[in-house]
Amino acid sequence: MRYAILIALLLTGCVTTTARTIKPSPDLVARQFAAAAYGNDFGNGSRVLMRWASPLLVDARGGDIATMRQHENDLASALTAIEQLTGISHGPISHDAASLDAASNGSRSSVGLHFVRRRHFSDIVKKLPNRRRSSAAMARTSACFAMTFGDAAKGLISSAIIGIATDISKARRRHCIPEEFMQIMGLPGDACHYRPSLICEGENRIFEMQPADKLMLAVLYDPALQPGMTKDVAMPIARRLIKQHWHEYMAAE
Repeated sequence: MRYAILIALLLTGCVTTTARTIKPSPDLVARQFAAAAYGNDFGNGSRVLMRWASPLLVDARGGDIATMRQHENDLASALTAIEQLTGISHGPISHDAASLDAASNGSRSSVGLHFVRRRHFSDIVKKLPNRRRSSAAMARTSACFAMTFGDAAKGLISSAIIGIATDISKARRRHCIPEEFMQIMGLPGDACHYRPSLICEGENRIFEMQPADKLMLAVLYDPALQPGMTKDVAMPIARRLIKQHWHEYMAAE
């Protein structure tokens, strides 16, 4: 069964706030993991653990390439961190004028990356298969968005689309880039059980994965967890792994 999920950072949820810090604990990180892995921003998340098993081949698809080049270091940092934490490799970002839906229909690229004005988000989403009827409207009101596609029966993500708005501040784009890449790796849900966190809505001055965020992503790709696991099966294992690797990632906390 084909799987598609929309991930979006809504403009209405993007107002910078002075949020209180909630110190991570193994229990809070486990709760954040469950919310991120099995939920998404709109309450229609996956029933099973989803993750990649193939390299990320990222194509910059049209749009504002000049703006994208302003964020080459942010993109490189996000992809390098993902490879270190998950073992999923990536190549250099290519610049391809292929059709907007190429990443979702099994073509060469697995991640289509668009730097465009917000009004063009809905044009991108409308051309994609397996989209929810409300997806285009949601994307249009977002500072950034992503959609992942895959095989829910196997728990495998095979492709994704990421849109980063060019008519928002550079700082907000710097937040969007690592957030959307982290979420397309299989953690699409927003949650604030601990904070700061890259996936806690409203904390748009976070420009990289926090230590507990890194722990969550590493746990997701640990061999002890398998794609396609239900929440009831996966969470006892995830809790054990979080405790097992706590000091490796959280020594400074």
